[in-house]
Amino acid sequence: MAGALLLATACSESTPATPAATAITGEAPTIAAEALELVNGARLARDLPALENDADLADLATAYSCRMATENFFSHTDPSGAAVDARMQAAGLSYLKVGENLARIGNASDPAKVAVDGWLESPAHAENILRPDFTLSGMGVCGAGGALYFTQVFVEPVQ
Repeated sequence: MAGALLLATACSESTPATPAATAITGEAPTIAAEALELVNGARLARDLPALENDADLADLATAYSCRMATENFFSHTDPSGAAVDARMQAAGLSYLKVGENLARIGNASDPAKVAVDGWLESPAHAENILRPDFTLSGMGVCGAGGALYFTQVFVEPVQ
C-alpha cells in the first residue's frame, strides 16, 4: 500500500528536548533502525561506507520528530526559527558539516522503505545520504495523528 509522503532536506556547515512519551509509538525505534539500515544499504551499493549510528544524533533526531508530531508542523526550522545547526549547538554537539532529511509518512505498510525510497528519488535528499564526508548519523521516528515523522541527521565530525 502506497503512503502519503512529504520530504524536506537541509545541509549546513559549522565553525534535546525530551520527546513526549504519548507521541512515540512502540514500533518507532524499530522503524528508525530499519530506515537507517536501508540508507546504509544504499551507501554500500555505491561503494560508500555505512553511516555509524550515533546515539546523541539519534536522540536529537527523535526529539525533533516528536516535536513536529506533537506540535503539528513539518519543516527544517521549528516554530521559533531554529534549524538543525541551532539544535546541534543547543545539544552541545560539534560538527564540521551537518545535514538533515525529513519525511512525514501516512498510511504506509512499510513506512521506512517509503521514506528512504522517497529520499533516494530526490536529488537533494540523496546527496545527504550519499555524501562521502558524512560518516555519523542519527535516525528518529515519532508518530502522531496517523502519520510518522522521520528525521535523519548526518554529520561530518570534528577530527
